[in-house]
Amino acid sequence: MRLVLPELLYTEVWVALLVVVLGGPLVYATQTLLIKWLRVRRARSMFEKQGFKCFQRCFFTGNMPELVAINRKVRSEPMPDIVHAIAPRLLPHLYKWSETYG
Repeated sequence: MRLVLPELLYTEVWVALLVVVLGGPLVYATQTLLIKWLRVRRARSMFEKQGFKCFQRCFFTGNMPELVAINRKVRSEPMPDIVHAIAPRLLPHLYKWSETYG
């Protein structure tokens, strides 16, 4: 009795290889993003239950656009000659957020 294998097309072989090679990292990346998203939602809900206001943020960029805008605005203004309060100049985003959100 002779064993007969079905003929495989090259496209089927390439598709199978792509699924094997790319399937694992794709599942890992999806799982990692889902876990990160759930962690952010959980932390936000915990802060809001305690009475803290949370600022809106994008999932991928976070609050970087707001941070860059605040830094550009502060750096565009000249610094006074003698000033001892340098926190608003060095870390303007933290200074503004502490005023806004407490």
